Amino acid sequence: METLRTVIVEDDDYWINSFQHCLYELKEVEVVGIAKNKEEAIQVISAQKPDLVILDIELPNYGEGFEVLEILGNSIDFDIIISTAHVRSEYMMQYGDFNTLLEHSLIQILFKQELQTEPNLLVSRIQTIIQNRQSDEYQKWRAAAFKCLRTNINSDGQEKDILCDWNTYEEQIIKLKEILYIKSDQNYNHIHITDQRTKMIRGSLSKISLVLEQYQFFRIHKSYLVNLNHIERAILNNTRKTLGTGGEIHINSMPFTILPLARNQRKRFSENLIELHKNFLIN
Repeated sequence: METLRTVIVEDDDYWINSFQHCLYELKEVEVVGIAKNKEEAIQVISAQKPDLVILDIELPNYGEGFEVLEILGNSIDFDIIISTAHVRSEYMMQYGDFNTLLEHSLIQILFKQELQTEPNLLVSRIQTIIQNRQSDEYQKWRAAAFKCLRTNINSDGQEKDILCDWNTYEEQIIKLKEILYIKSDQNYNHIHITDQRTKMIRGSLSKISLVLEQYQFFRIHKSYLVNLNHIERAILNNTRKTLGTGGEIHINSMPFTILPLARNQRKRFSENLIELHKNFLIN
């Protein structure tokens, strides 16, 4: 069985001890180093060349853990469990929790608050990593996930990337600004892009909306999430029986696309367009 040579990057002795206690009985894990700040982390990781790093993103300042990843850059060849004292919703709003959102599990996230009530959570994260590492394509797609994460750290708004479900031919990383709209199909979601391509991601549209609505996306209907920047026109009445009773949304795309607006979303949708100074689109 593969042994994961592990480095813990954490500045709080309480959490160092907690992590070590969780890992103590795991035969698959060997702790080979501990670092308490950014400089120590880079030094220990470079020297030990671990298989796994448990990385606190507050060292002690928020985001310094991400600076470690940025400095190491393309030399990263290990799995990561990102640990944070932030609650789940705060983390998602701060960084756009794309990897967890898409349920790829390529980069694990450990919320310390949850670990206090679920002591087996860290072990569960490690078991997922061990399982993932058995895939022949895993390293390739883990590298894609890091690329996506690093871009999101260094960008904002619609410049952020999203990692789609992959195939064997391409990475399928796209920018939010390229997305016209997302259509839900049960547990799969089809992403319609400006160049007429369609990508796919897994997960609930509700969870996707929770993250993307902070980047000028809006859920106009239970099955549709649209990029407000690609709306050409909004008709706020029931003009077509096949569409939502709140009206219809015209997307600036080729071919021309009309999407339904749910009645219970009409008021909030109109307010969002006005806030973005796009009230001239409303009819």
